[in-house]
Amino acid sequence: MPAAGKAAMEVNGSWNGQRVPPFGDAWKRDTYGFAFPQVFDLGRYDEGIPDVSISNFSNSSLTGPSQSLLSPTTDITMSDTLSWLKDRHTTKTGVIVTRNRKDQNGRLAHTGSVAFNPNGNTNTTGNALADALLGNFRTYSEGGDDPLGFFRFTQFGAYATDTWRARNNLSIEAGLRYELASPHYTMQNNLANFDPALYDPNAAAVLNPNGTIASAGSDRYTGMITGGNGVTADFTNRVSVDPKAAALIPTGAPRGLYETYNLWMPRVSVAYTLN
Repeated sequence: MPAAGKAAMEVNGSWNGQRVPPFGDAWKRDTYGFAFPQVFDLGRYDEGIPDVSISNFSNSSLTGPSQSLLSPTTDITMSDTLSWLKDRHTTKTGVIVTRNRKDQNGRLAHTGSVAFNPNGNTNTTGNALADALLGNFRTYSEGGDDPLGFFRFTQFGAYATDTWRARNNLSIEAGLRYELASPHYTMQNNLANFDPALYDPNAAAVLNPNGTIASAGSDRYTGMITGGNGVTADFTNRVSVDPKAAALIPTGAPRGLYETYNLWMPRVSVAYTLN
């Protein structure tokens, strides 16, 4: 039979943006009388209320503006397929490429997180709600910033397969598929992770059984490593990095913290019809 071919190409794009900002004045510390200042002065909603939880009281929590979300996303996919028929062979090939872009804030409680709980609190009335009215909190923590990550990844895949009708009742199919498995990375290389192989217990902080600090240690970031080779020059004005942390946390991990893998997947199948 004469050869016949058919090709199809498709390009898709999608965009979405999750933007959840605080509304009015309800997110400000002054609105609720929070008199104590923030520890750090960085973040998108400075002087916002902390996240508040009161133990043993339902519906008694407050959510601060550090939970606000900024997450515009772009996803573009291009695919192309080709089918070719000749004699007893049917050959198919295809390729797909996807590019994803997401810019998202970290939501790291940069306005603080406070918990009122009488258990273990040395300055308590014995009642969590009364402690909240008096400001006798059990724990308070605060993130140094609300970092912004310019996350990116690219996926690539391709395949080729041939179906040979060797006889009227026998078909043999052989093919190969390839996938590029690449992790998310940040364009500005401000992504870090903990690597147990780099942890030095002699440099870490030491806590007493009651939770107080026995020794601050020489390196509070021991075991951490940054993806890539540090923040690039063109992003120094778009992201904030603690200079103390940057000096202590080494660079050199894969940019997406994991290696990129080239995956090859062969396949062979036989179909036989009994007469």
